Amino acid sequence: MSVILGNTQFVERGVLQSKWSALGNADTGSPEELDRYPIHSVQFGGTFGGATAVLEGSDDGVTYFTLTGENPSGGADVLISCTSAQRFDFYNVVPHFIRPRTSGGSGTSLNVIVTSKSFGH
Repeated sequence: MSVILGNTQFVERGVLQSKWSALGNADTGSPEELDRYPIHSVQFGGTFGGATAVLEGSDDGVTYFTLTGENPSGGADVLISCTSAQRFDFYNVVPHFIRPRTSGGSGTSLNVIVTSKSFGH
């Protein structure tokens, strides 16, 4: 149960990328402040080893909730949660803090990338 530091950088005007590398079993990513960017996508990849990965949001930095995003298969929005490599889009979801978290698994090593955009980009 470690806190994995995220790295957020501008990749072009109006576009940020936040990356967390090598999240293991029951790790949490450090929260990143992404509320000024209303358009987001998240990509999960790496070795899951039976783990579940979620993307969480919070306004107070204490209580976190699993975010919802577009169902990659179509249909109604779903919780951003996966047990294998996956990508989700989520719009106008602007909690002050966003972080990934893993649970379960063995030999887990996940990479998570959140791309955040402002309107017009």
